[in-house]
Amino acid sequence: MSRRILILALALAVILGAILYFSLSGRGVNVEIELPSEPILIGVPFELNVRFLNNSRSELRDVRIALSLPEGLGFWEDSQKVNVINSLGEVGLGGVVRTSFLLIPLPSDNPEAYGLTATATYAPGSLSAEFSERDEVKINVSRRNVDLEVQAPDTVAVGQEFQLVVNYKNLPDESTRDREMPSLLLQIEGPDDFSVIASEPPAVLQGAGWTLEEGEDRQLSVLGRVNIGDEEGTLLLQSRIALEFGGKKYILVEKETGIGLAPPPLFFDLSLAGDAGRVSPGDLLTYNVRYQNNTGADLRNVVIRVQLVGDMFDLKTIKTDGSFNELSRTAGWTSAEFKKLSLVRRGEDGAFSFSVRVRPNLPMENTDLTLRAKGTIESPTTTQGLGTEKTVSFDSEEIKVLGPTGDGAGGAPGYNEATGN
Repeated sequence: MSRRILILALALAVILGAILYFSLSGRGVNVEIELPSEPILIGVPFELNVRFLNNSRSELRDVRIALSLPEGLGFWEDSQKVNVINSLGEVGLGGVVRTSFLLIPLPSDNPEAYGLTATATYAPGSLSAEFSERDEVKINVSRRNVDLEVQAPDTVAVGQEFQLVVNYKNLPDESTRDREMPSLLLQIEGPDDFSVIASEPPAVLQGAGWTLEEGEDRQLSVLGRVNIGDEEGTLLLQSRIALEFGGKKYILVEKETGIGLAPPPLFFDLSLAGDAGRVSPGDLLTYNVRYQNNTGADLRNVVIRVQLVGDMFDLKTIKTDGSFNELSRTAGWTSAEFKKLSLVRRGEDGAFSFSVRVRPNLPMENTDLTLRAKGTIESPTTTQGLGTEKTVSFDSEEIKVLGPTGDGAGGAPGYNEATGN
């Protein structure tokens, strides 16, 4: 008999709990997401309010508002969080409480990236049971008044400097005024052989990077160069304005620029004789330098330099008919030493060479075992149509040092460091 009474009591408790739940939830316990009246813009922090209303028949305790963010939104005060719970404590009969969250919209191609859900949990009266209500909204996010345009020549010669003109703007909107804003960065990226020589205004970040101030509408002048490349190919540059938030970069605007590559007017070739793809400790390396004046002018006072970069070059073994600066690790040939470099006429060519040995013993771990030779040839003579202050060309050669087993271990037999043989 007692068992039946217990079952009936439990059933009655469930029924009463259900009645109480529907009474509470259907009569005034409400959660509502309140969006700002002004437009919500990508990269502009905004305050989102969540309103909690208690029109039920009971005082509510342990009221909490949980906000879970989709990929298109971030918490401005803590970029690492995707879930935040604000505690409202007790909310009496007829009570209305608001809690706020400072959010920032982030660029996303996902159509569901800005769907937001706020969930309120609470316990009515003296009941231990917990109930919840939720509200969902899809936030309408607009672009900021940010844009860029890149002007570049159709074709540039490999090794020659050329100019890019970048017009960019970061104009204010009503919703951006008097607000703390995340940094905006303008960056120009290309292949490894592309480099920025100078710019106005100067770059403030490593490589080619500039910060954009709020309200700017200005022009950036960039002097660039592609040192080595496929003479029949295309140089592809990516210019972008990115939002930096939480250690990540989010692209707001991106433009790709294709520039045709032409052969360098001053041909220059730096090559390693007998290059088999690898060398071993103690090997003798012979570098050949070839040049030809393919410009439309006679070039005066030509200078050739080759810099040796790498721990495994044995600089004591350098043999060259030119000069060698041990401090800068650079072999050089100038018109002061070679009369033929005083005037290199149109169509004229020439060659030089030098040798150096690889160090006989492999060094300690974590030493760079790549040997790089970086060469330049230049003349102060300018040629028509290039628009540069000098005529210059570049080339480089790179090779790895391997041991006899091919794994970077071991020494090289047959070479004595003391005698150089």
